[in-house]
Amino acid sequence: MNDERRHVYRVAPGDEDELQVSLQTEAGEASGDEIVDVTIEGAGARFESSGTPALVVGDSATLRFNSPTLNETVEVSATVVARKEVEPYRHYSFRFEGHELDRALPREFYRLFNRRGAYRAAEPNESSPIQVTMKVAAEEGGEELGSGKLKNISATGLGALADAETASQLEGIALVEISLQLPDVPRTLRLAAWIRNRETTDDNVYYGLMFDSKRTEDFLEQLEEIGDYVMCRYRDSVVDRIAE
Repeated sequence: MNDERRHVYRVAPGDEDELQVSLQTEAGEASGDEIVDVTIEGAGARFESSGTPALVVGDSATLRFNSPTLNETVEVSATVVARKEVEPYRHYSFRFEGHELDRALPREFYRLFNRRGAYRAAEPNESSPIQVTMKVAAEEGGEELGSGKLKNISATGLGALADAETASQLEGIALVEISLQLPDVPRTLRLAAWIRNRETTDDNVYYGLMFDSKRTEDFLEQLEEIGDYVMCRYRDSVVDRIAE
């Protein structure tokens, strides 16, 4: 594989991480041109269309992560949850699979990506904030609890910042139903999500939420719309960096 194709965006804080990812399927192997986002639940990466296996949503693959900070290659089984063609590139979003994945990954992996995710592909434009409404899961009554400000979103989940009043309503709640309206997406997205972590920030609380595909209607369709938004924001950030 050409070394130029192994160039990736530096995801973790230090350039010394030099994270690379390759995609292995029955049809062959390809190296990522850029990593778009990565969390402990999944990853998104851009590949050159030429020579990259053409996968569809639901296909299985193996992702291999390499970095000088890792003692060995980290292999993770994954499922394609979103795909987008933007010539000459092919974008994939993957959800990691495997029993007790947290325990299976080496400790070095967590130094690259903490449990909240070291890098999120899409952060909303600060001039156009996006609200995330949170309700108790339908099986628990469906009562609305409040809303928070979207801070980041990926194929596996999102982060939202809520005020103290909403945080008090969410106390002791693990599973919620969220709704949000992304720019240029015609419908309101509604997804079930687990609250994976809470972090107090000044007078607010940051919530890390992981989507639950089994409890979400039209999950794959909604995930494709999230993927479109993620890629648009990513391209915007690239343009902004070039303009600086």
